[in-house]
Amino acid sequence: MPGTLAAVISLVMPAGPHTTTFSEGIMAYARRHELPWRIGQVLNKQSVAATLVPTPGVRQVLAGWVDEPLPRNLHAVVVSLRNSVNRAVVSMHDGAVGVLAAEHLYACGYRHLAIAKDGRNPVESARNAGFVAWIERQGGKVARLPPLPPTRDVDRSEWQRRFASWVAAAPGPIGLFSYQDRPALWLLEDALAAGIRVPEQLGIVGVDDCDAASEAEPGLSSVIPPWQVLGHEVAIQVHRRLCGAPPVDPVTVAPVRVAARGSTALAQDGGLVADLRRRLEQQPGMSAADWAVMLGCTVRHLHRRCRRETGCSAKDILQNARLERARELLLKDDRPLGEIAVACGWAYDTGFIKAFTHAHGIPPGRWRQAHQTAVVA
Repeated sequence: MPGTLAAVISLVMPAGPHTTTFSEGIMAYARRHELPWRIGQVLNKQSVAATLVPTPGVRQVLAGWVDEPLPRNLHAVVVSLRNSVNRAVVSMHDGAVGVLAAEHLYACGYRHLAIAKDGRNPVESARNAGFVAWIERQGGKVARLPPLPPTRDVDRSEWQRRFASWVAAAPGPIGLFSYQDRPALWLLEDALAAGIRVPEQLGIVGVDDCDAASEAEPGLSSVIPPWQVLGHEVAIQVHRRLCGAPPVDPVTVAPVRVAARGSTALAQDGGLVADLRRRLEQQPGMSAADWAVMLGCTVRHLHRRCRRETGCSAKDILQNARLERARELLLKDDRPLGEIAVACGWAYDTGFIKAFTHAHGIPPGRWRQAHQTAVVA
């Protein structure tokens, strides 16, 4: 094995359970390709230059939220989880984050949707844009939360009164999206202090699925970042750079699941999606027209009912259910993609691969590889 492929990969991100999952994705790839890699330090992005210790004969790699210029004497391969010039980039699809949050709130029964704010943070703006676009496609409008206090350190009693009045003035329960868990948890705290009933009057969903989200009371629903897949994709980019290949176009990976907790436990999806999943097991290739016949209604009535109960068209519900089934089968065994495609209702594997890649950002083979290797390891 060429010595230049030996690497120490330092992670530039806050430490936590996600760090372990992210590392597993990287090292599973390394083990599969017999690469002499190891995970080094978990670094604060402000202290990278001061704490990174070079090792003779071993390449230094930085993976994570590296968005600042590095000193010229620090010769490191960098794969950033944020958009960055002249660096390999692997990131979560922020627009897809907002879409997933909107779908979750809608499926829980919220029809009056809002975002916490729309600041200058590009991640926040992109996630809010995805959320707003999905709601507007359903014919709805998105409200904005009243302006928040500038810091957490000020007296929040006046803000909490305005918050309660804003919720009380809504014609029904409000589903509120916050682009990260930390501000979402602050909003949850303020809501409870203001006497707002969660989730009956206000549902809140955040992003990151941090420990505090599950420990809150009620628990905070949160979009789960695909850390394992991100780690796998980072490893691919690291391998390319160590072999001398130039950076490729940024890779974006879409999240696929929300950790549903008490903050959005308003209602269930009405049984329509559950009915579809049962029928697809028996007839995976069925169309919207077939489904309408089974339910004893017209296709037009089915579409209206789907929109009313879930916010999605019958076609979208069918596609999402097939993709969910495909993810289950990809993790279950090693059957060929063509067999999984047919089992999930696609006539050919090409259509399945195209649909899966469009929804998740990477092809199904790479998605399965990223998940299975970490499990096996």
